[in-house]
Amino acid sequence: METKVILMSIKPEYAEAIMSGRKTVEFRRRPLPTNIDLVLVYATAPVKGIVGSFYFEKQFEAAPHSLWAVYGDLGACTKEDFDRYFKGCETGTAIVITDAYRLSEPLNPRAVMGRKWVAPQSWYYISKLAGHIPAMVHVERPRPVDLPPPDGGKKEGQS
Repeated sequence: METKVILMSIKPEYAEAIMSGRKTVEFRRRPLPTNIDLVLVYATAPVKGIVGSFYFEKQFEAAPHSLWAVYGDLGACTKEDFDRYFKGCETGTAIVITDAYRLSEPLNPRAVMGRKWVAPQSWYYISKLAGHIPAMVHVERPRPVDLPPPDGGKKEGQS
């Protein structure tokens, strides 16, 4: 079975918070596909490099105010930044990070993906690199985290 890997663009301060364990929930406007095995973290400018990876077991969709009420303390962002990010959105997603792994130094994506590489706007699949990824970032898959969905929210896979 093919490993499903995505590369996700994240601002450097949030990427660092994920790698240090201070940020255990990543907020996004839309949910990720449920078949993802691993998320590689691309820290945007000024870092411009792959800084590590994370696994996630669950993601929850709900109104932004519900996401903030349940997960705000886990997102390593201010309420103002959260509100600015979700402005105009009726729903959002909280991706629950189970474990994050930092590379010893940022990896230049062009070194792995070639000269035509372009940073993702949000995220994209990079499954063609899956054979190289375990050597770069993989460790034993962590245990699931059991967090409740926000009030009125949907667990991944629910309709």
